[in-house]
Amino acid sequence: MSLTLIDKLHTQAKKASPEDVGKITSGLLDVFHVPDKSAESLALLRQLYFILQAKDADSSMPKQLIIRMIESVVGTEKGKIKECLLCQRILQELLPLSSDYDSHTAKMMEKIPSVLHLQIFKDVGCISKLINNAIRWLQTQDLEFEVQRKAFTFLIGVSILHSEQLVSGKVKSVNDRLGSWLMDASLFQAPNPYSSNPFRKDQNNMVTEVDGAPSNNFFTVLSIGQYYTDDQLANIFCFSMLYQWIQHSYDSLSMQEPAMLEEGIQSELEVSGGFELSQPRSIDARSNTSSRSGSPTKRPVSMSATMGWVSSPKAISEKQAVQRASSVGPVKQSSWVPRVPTPSSQSSRESTPVGSLGSLSSAGPMSPEIEQRERTFSDSQKSSASDLSRPISPTKSHRSVTPSTVLRAISSASSIEGSFSAQDGPYVIKKVFESLVGRTIDYCFRLLDQCDRKPKNSSDADLQNACLLETVKLLDLICKIDKGQIPKTFRELKRLVTMTTHDNNNPRLLIVVLQFLLNHSKAVAYDPSEELKVLFHRVLAHNLNTASVCFNIIMFILDNLETLTHEHNIMSAYFPNIFKLQAWHPHTFVSDFEDIVPAMMSQVTSLEVFHALIDLPCMIIALEIMKKTKHMDFTAVPVVTDLEPTRALDAFKNAMFRPMFNFFTRAEGGHGDTINRLDKFHTAIQDMMEHPRVLVCYQVVPVLLRCWFEVIYEEGDQDFVQELLPVLIERTGLLYGIPEYQKDVKRIISENVILLLKKYPQVVLVQKSEVMEYLSSTRNIDGRENFFSQLVWAVGEYTSATYSANCTAETVGQMYEMLELLTYEVISITGSVPASQAPYTVKLVSTLMSAMAKLASRCQDLIPRAILCLTKVAKQHKSDVLDKEEQEILLTRAQELINLLKLPNFASVILNPPSDLETSRCHRDRSSMSTILRATHRIVAPTL
Repeated sequence: MSLTLIDKLHTQAKKASPEDVGKITSGLLDVFHVPDKSAESLALLRQLYFILQAKDADSSMPKQLIIRMIESVVGTEKGKIKECLLCQRILQELLPLSSDYDSHTAKMMEKIPSVLHLQIFKDVGCISKLINNAIRWLQTQDLEFEVQRKAFTFLIGVSILHSEQLVSGKVKSVNDRLGSWLMDASLFQAPNPYSSNPFRKDQNNMVTEVDGAPSNNFFTVLSIGQYYTDDQLANIFCFSMLYQWIQHSYDSLSMQEPAMLEEGIQSELEVSGGFELSQPRSIDARSNTSSRSGSPTKRPVSMSATMGWVSSPKAISEKQAVQRASSVGPVKQSSWVPRVPTPSSQSSRESTPVGSLGSLSSAGPMSPEIEQRERTFSDSQKSSASDLSRPISPTKSHRSVTPSTVLRAISSASSIEGSFSAQDGPYVIKKVFESLVGRTIDYCFRLLDQCDRKPKNSSDADLQNACLLETVKLLDLICKIDKGQIPKTFRELKRLVTMTTHDNNNPRLLIVVLQFLLNHSKAVAYDPSEELKVLFHRVLAHNLNTASVCFNIIMFILDNLETLTHEHNIMSAYFPNIFKLQAWHPHTFVSDFEDIVPAMMSQVTSLEVFHALIDLPCMIIALEIMKKTKHMDFTAVPVVTDLEPTRALDAFKNAMFRPMFNFFTRAEGGHGDTINRLDKFHTAIQDMMEHPRVLVCYQVVPVLLRCWFEVIYEEGDQDFVQELLPVLIERTGLLYGIPEYQKDVKRIISENVILLLKKYPQVVLVQKSEVMEYLSSTRNIDGRENFFSQLVWAVGEYTSATYSANCTAETVGQMYEMLELLTYEVISITGSVPASQAPYTVKLVSTLMSAMAKLASRCQDLIPRAILCLTKVAKQHKSDVLDKEEQEILLTRAQELINLLKLPNFASVILNPPSDLETSRCHRDRSSMSTILRATHRIVAPTL
């Protein structure tokens, strides 16, 4: 089917009307589960499902049809599998259902828990019952892999969506089962299910390593076979989902109070003691294949495995006496070896199945044989830890447990469980994961060894890389749970650290390894600074074109922003390289860089970060040109001597402009804020102005620039603002030549410069020479009048002894003379051209007049000159050059200021109000002008 036809069908389904849906549903009600019309029913179900997926709005469905679909899902008839699956998908599109269907959906409780249950049942009580069912399905022996896969997937969904429902006892039960899946998979391949020769005997071929050698260790996801048994599929599935389970279940238990942890343990003990007596066994292969030791795996385990995870050596010995596992064949050194009692205590026991708790409690007095066994068991408790770790002899695979032993284990574990204090929460959580942690580490170390092998098939190399990523992530999580595993794990990963730092082809693995180092390097006194430099210097630049790697680097930065900023100084050292991520992917990381940019800024680097933001379009152009010329041989290219190239490519070939490209693509900061001849460089790269990345980037810069100014306003001090003001004056005239870009950047700078000067008004006089030089020329008004007007206002407002003790009458006179000359020059230009061609706005002239009047009010010797200047401004604009509205504004403003200056005492008060005027509460001051005027008004005009 062509893509055009698919798009057409999707469009038709999206535009389907309620009447069309009604026709389909009415047809379904007529043919649903009618034996002779199953094909027609399937077609209508497919059509309905396609429409529901395509439409954005919800569609109404007949209640009777929904009930029939629920019944179809609940009762899955043979031969109706396709209808059942389609009904299930349609119900998922309609979820959540209203409470009217609760009586029908309640039947779903009897089904195997799956993700569908999480969507249907919103009631916490239903979820809690389903959790118990899922754990029971998970622990039940001789079940198909698909059933247990659904149950485990459901439990992972619970850990994510309903984490408060997970208690320590339930998590411990699941952990025990997962440990069994990881370690007890068969080493023999499944027989060929497609073989049609009934007389051929299937040979139990062993799985192999990735290099083709026979596997002599336990099965892992990197064990290669042609066909897999159910227990092997469970092993693979368990490893792929293990990180999600451990992470979310651990986070769930960590958020619970210690009292809740204890309560969860005790409640699980009650459930286990009253109803559950057996731990889950390994999943038997459906193909009757042997386990990794050569015979089917049957592990009768007592119920004390669910409770003996807390406690004293005595309880541990009792737990080991109850938990008996059969083991056949030699055990390799690197494989998981369960702790078992000493052979001397094993020899005195015969195979006896463990019954229910009721049968144990009614066992009656112990016989002399049982008493003898109990004495043997007491002697075995005194054996050393080294004796407990001996492997089981192949000839003694059947073990029995006495009733009194089980009861004593229950009593001991229960008494220990009830003795926890509020400070034992972390210890309890650690014990919950203890068995799974050990097995997971053994499994991961085995995978690390397998990844060192050279794969026989090239496709297995990708599988090795994927397993390495998951393995390191798992080890990182395990070390967070159990800090005692860090030294051993670090020794295993050290060779991986060396490998990844010398290889640019596996950056994702380097990032995961670095995450492990950042989390745990302090525990082993290791400094990962050199590895971090490799990532942010060489690897980042080498993989700039790979979007997935760039995304992983950004996520790594955000996850470790504080550590990278304060402990390793990465953000301030390598911010030019990090900016390349934003430059090369301008659409993707805008919101992320709003968090990253503040981390780059310090007292030393903030100005350089500002220049890098302003020059981000130039960085994009430099990266594009260097990518195009990456494989060009410049030794044969003649040296270009033209000082003013017209294309960016020609500028790159020019020896005078090549250093500019290198500067914009530098990896580290600290090489200077900006460069000379920047205006010529902008001219040389004008041909790249319409490049797609440049067009997107110029819209991103204002967003990040606002973020930069917010940090400066909150964190910057007066010394920094003094350094910043000349830079702002310079860079408002040195911007890349996109008109919209220049307009946006200048507007943001103008808005923020006045906020900074309001916060630190002394800066105006400290940078007096820079300000006067800038304001003394009308050429600086062109293209940046708003910024120019803001500085004029700041001069008139803050050139005062109120804000600076260094402000003298001479300083005020110098500022006034500068503004007076500027005003005469401005009015001479605006008064000689028509209003439509005036280069300056009325706002600028009005701001100049106000600033002069303020300065004159602070030095009364200047008042006559100010009145004369304002009079000339008024006369100049009485002509018909300006339009009527602007002319009226100027004349009114000039006359108001002249009238004020004629009364110097009033002018100094009105034009120089106190700084707390905006925040004071003058309306409550009985001596304030507003209070007096209100009282006078009531007396003079009481009826108005």
